[in-house]
Amino acid sequence: MLWSILDITIQKEMQEKLEIQATTDYLTELYNRRYFTCRLEEEVSKIKCYKNTTSSLMIFDLDKFKQINDALGHLMGDFVLKEFANILKKNLRKTDIAARIGGEEFAMILANTDIVNASILANRIKENVSNQIINIDGKSVNVTVSIGLTALSYDDINSDCTFARADDALYTAKANGRNRVEQK
Repeated sequence: MLWSILDITIQKEMQEKLEIQATTDYLTELYNRRYFTCRLEEEVSKIKCYKNTTSSLMIFDLDKFKQINDALGHLMGDFVLKEFANILKKNLRKTDIAARIGGEEFAMILANTDIVNASILANRIKENVSNQIINIDGKSVNVTVSIGLTALSYDDINSDCTFARADDALYTAKANGRNRVEQK
């Protein structure tokens, strides 16, 4: 008999690193848009299968973020993004999915959460953000966030419908003065 032993530890570690890189935003260490979109589609499919299930979607946009980058530099902007991501992480349950979906845009899927409880969480996150003063290299900034919120619906054709509704709520929040939560 001939035995062959092959240590694949390094290959496994490399595979895990590649998977993390493919699904995670490098700056905030939240999920990226691609992974988030797949998970949102799965959640919409779950709602279609189980009509009594409720889940919610939130989209966040840091208010006037471009001004922070322009006035205080990209290092401060990156720091603000990381701090906001940390606030989201502190408010996540194991079943929730949070992601950075664009420059200063973030989103969160709240599985098994109705719109009332999602609104409570959205307002708590908004307050946490607006009450925090971020300091770096002797510079201080106070940030606010606009939030669009929607419930996933059995009638949604796909995740694009749900996302569009939450995005519409986000733009309503921005149009109504920013630093607020709107739902559709």
